[in-house]
Amino acid sequence: MKNIHILSTDKPSRLYRNLLTDKLFILENSVMDVSECNREYQNIYITNDEEIKEGDWVYSEQYKSILQFKLPSNKYFYKKIILTTDLDLVKDGVQTIDDEFLKWFVKNPSCEKVDIENERVILDDVNYNFDVVEYKYKIIIPKEEPKLTKEFQECIDFNDKIYSKETLEEAIIKKFPKSSNQVIDFANQLRREGAKWQAKRSYSDEEVIDILLLSYSSISDRSLAGADLRKWFEQFKKK
Repeated sequence: MKNIHILSTDKPSRLYRNLLTDKLFILENSVMDVSECNREYQNIYITNDEEIKEGDWVYSEQYKSILQFKLPSNKYFYKKIILTTDLDLVKDGVQTIDDEFLKWFVKNPSCEKVDIENERVILDDVNYNFDVVEYKYKIIIPKEEPKLTKEFQECIDFNDKIYSKETLEEAIIKKFPKSSNQVIDFANQLRREGAKWQAKRSYSDEEVIDILLLSYSSISDRSLAGADLRKWFEQFKKK
């Protein structure tokens, strides 16, 4: 079940979205790529199924909002927030999300769920001359990106590099051994239709997207294909 939730905020945050490209950036680790008017700050909230207590910060999926839980509200409708980039919640005791995960997330913004572990941390308390044990949440960063998004992006990358037919097929067989024929067909179709569009310049945007969707239809798992293709086309088409 989804446990990563993103909400826009009117307050400064480490994370922001470039409204022109719809890409996420970390504020501290990037040169500001866009003016303030085209920037939208974002906060990430990671939840779990822990028991909710009065005063806990919670996320409402129904209203896409956060609030501080108070009885007699029904706990069933909320999820406890355990990690966040929201500085107001961090000041109130919610654990902050570290930069390692943020760097990964801006490259994998379609991720909606991560596993969380309770990590045992031993602190050396010099005031009392004994070790203090604390437990902190640790995000288990997925080793692989979502399968469809990764395969789709790599296929586009092959096409963008304009390999010869032989080199393209060899590269695809190595990258997609289980579905190489399907991906080769898609890549060739994409290249052919792209060439036709460049030559004629007579297709509408929707017609081009329909052509791309048809050419992708041979790949079995296409749950996100339409959204990915539309997003890719809007990002890279010549204005």
